[in-house]
Amino acid sequence: MRLPNQQEKITAILDARADVAAYLERIGKMEVFANFTKDEICGLIRAAQEGVQASLHRQMGDALNDEVPF
Repeated sequence: MRLPNQQEKITAILDARADVAAYLERIGKMEVFANFTKDEICGLIRAAQEGVQASLHRQMGDALNDEVPF
């Protein structure tokens, strides 16, 4: 499996903003993020993604040699 390059990762984070906005709207929390900048929203998405990857690395240990393609 080919891992995503840096630009693909950036594009994926930028693309995810629409899904995050839709979710916030569904749960009625859009106003909480109304003052967030584009960079702050991207940082939030990146932190969540990196947290998931770090957890999978901890759980899988040596069974996972490369970056989690997520």
